[in-house]
Amino acid sequence: MSETVNVKSSKHSAEFDIVISGAGVVGCLTAIALATHTSFRILLLEAFDSTAKKPNNEAEARFDARVVALAGQSLNILADLGLNIEEIAHQAIEQIHVSDRGHIGQVKLNAKEHNIEALGKVVAIEALGEHLLEKVKRLGVSVQYRCPVNIEQATQSQSEVTLQLSDSTQVATKLLIVSDGGHSKTASLVGMHSQAYSYKQAAIITNIKTQLPHKNIAYERFTSQGPIAFLPMNAANGNGKLDQHSMSVVWCMHEEYAQEKRSLNEPAFLQELLGLFGHKLGKFEACSARFSYPLSLVKTNSFTAHRALCVGNAAQSLHPIAGQGFNLGVRDVAGLIDVLKYADDPGDFNVTLQYKKDRQADKDATILATETLVKVFSNQYAPLVLARNIGLLALNGLALPKQRLANFAMGTRKRHA
Repeated sequence: MSETVNVKSSKHSAEFDIVISGAGVVGCLTAIALATHTSFRILLLEAFDSTAKKPNNEAEARFDARVVALAGQSLNILADLGLNIEEIAHQAIEQIHVSDRGHIGQVKLNAKEHNIEALGKVVAIEALGEHLLEKVKRLGVSVQYRCPVNIEQATQSQSEVTLQLSDSTQVATKLLIVSDGGHSKTASLVGMHSQAYSYKQAAIITNIKTQLPHKNIAYERFTSQGPIAFLPMNAANGNGKLDQHSMSVVWCMHEEYAQEKRSLNEPAFLQELLGLFGHKLGKFEACSARFSYPLSLVKTNSFTAHRALCVGNAAQSLHPIAGQGFNLGVRDVAGLIDVLKYADDPGDFNVTLQYKKDRQADKDATILATETLVKVFSNQYAPLVLARNIGLLALNGLALPKQRLANFAMGTRKRHA
């Protein structure tokens, strides 16, 4: 059954200024930003059936199980859009420790050294997604929301894109924004085709309970198989208070080992993870359910087309190393608002061209930096290992390069207003 908010189902063509395909976190954020900063008529479409049930009669998860580190600039962008997410992103990252397992090279970033309260904040994707979706549903007539429905065909003409939907309705829009993730079928319908480059790695994600408090420190530890990221979380204890003994873990490894590691019993899994990470947090006492997914770089041949563009993972899906993927998507939304808030026709060629010009450099630089980190820290060639550890030690002692690294971690990029 289709869930419809502020829209009447019709077999005839409905006119909108903007249609957004995909009501995930970035799609919802895009809808809220457009409703806040423009007067365009917006339709938000989502293929996921929020009423679907698993075989055990539990509701399917609307958003995935991962957490993300929201960089400082991302938090500023959300604040500019009027989104106060303190209630769901109350865990600050005050320090970041980067190290190379088995070697002396390391870098430590501290928010106090840069005269700020935090380098970023940690939030669960599910909590953020549900928070944003509820805001979408409360927007009233400015954003119409329809779910579940797919775009089956798209026909581009000079002045609009006509969309044939899976509920047998037809919609015409001046601009189609694709935000339904990597390998988007919708993007391919309008000529934006994606390519995937496998890292031959997989990531296991879980939450663990640590013996010692995390003290608001995030860790990125490089191993011979891939990076391991530990993000601090504040979980409620039995007394209803928050403690500092929970960490969200992303453990990257060669893909052939992922199923084996994920299937280990809990004590064996925690012991192997502890052996790679070390004892900075004491013993690992427990872990939550474990999930895994393959790692690859997925990007479109072009993230704009005639009266269409991609944002977030629909344009590029990155390796989780350095946690840049979602923050890049937030900057996509900010860049989109920068060009659309002055536009009369949101799908005009000059508008999409300006969006492409404004976003290209940031995308290229972030993809290149992510790719470089993966290649440099996955290679065990002895001279390269020595060189990268010398580089880490030098970086930790030099103010300007360290500031640049902090800016990268905080997502600080130039915006075109």
